[in-house]
Amino acid sequence: MRVLSLLTFLMALNVQPLWAQCTLDLGADTALFCEGSCVPIDAGADWTSVSWSNGETSAEMCAQQTGWHVATVVDGLGCEATDSVYVIKLIYYASAQEQEICFGQEVGLTAQLHGELQSLGSYNQVTYLPDGS
Repeated sequence: MRVLSLLTFLMALNVQPLWAQCTLDLGADTALFCEGSCVPIDAGADWTSVSWSNGETSAEMCAQQTGWHVATVVDGLGCEATDSVYVIKLIYYASAQEQEICFGQEVGLTAQLHGELQSLGSYNQVTYLPDGS
């Protein structure tokens, strides 16, 4: 009975008990998306306040920029939690030489996939080959 009274008292003061800490999990720590689209990120609906590093305040957002996307959430008891996702925009290029193609003829195409990586204000470019290297 005394534990329940203590919990009721702490809730009335809007104090989060140590044993009831909240957590936020946005999923994978890294997400990839293709140029022209975005990565949907969802903080969940159980929060009274949601704040994203880009200024958005809805529970869901769609990241369109390479970099860290950080969410800070607060529940009804004032417990605050933070999680982040590093988003990488993939840029794809495909080129073909001009040639005649007959019905049934096999044609080989070559494509390269690039990803933007930003680190402390610098720009790095990574090429992903078809074999995954």
